[in-house]
Amino acid sequence: MKKQSNLEPKEDLFTPVDDLLSTKHGYNRYEVVSALIKSMRLGSNHLKEAWYWALELFNVAPEYLGRRLLIFAAEDVSPLDKESFLVLCECGRLLMQGKHTATINHVWYAVQTGCVARKIFQDGNQGKAA
Repeated sequence: MKKQSNLEPKEDLFTPVDDLLSTKHGYNRYEVVSALIKSMRLGSNHLKEAWYWALELFNVAPEYLGRRLLIFAAEDVSPLDKESFLVLCECGRLLMQGKHTATINHVWYAVQTGCVARKIFQDGNQGKAA
């Protein structure tokens, strides 16, 4: 006789996780973040796309959006562009504090700033010895 294991996964345990990983329009959260970061890296010509993806993420996971804005500021914004760095960090911090701390206007300004910010790869110092 086969012993019944209590460790076997049940199907209903995984359903809420799928709901947490998708947005209201059914996009995967990680794909939304990827599209947002790519749009901001490509610059001001892609502001509409960046705004769409930021809004999609803001509606379901503002804390996660805040964390990703902080990462974007640290990894992509040039140290020579201190103002853009500070704007992105402040918006990220406000979003990570929880709901109703940052408004949609904060997010709009941060996304716009991220699109027009001077990027690290634009500095021309990549791969050169100091």
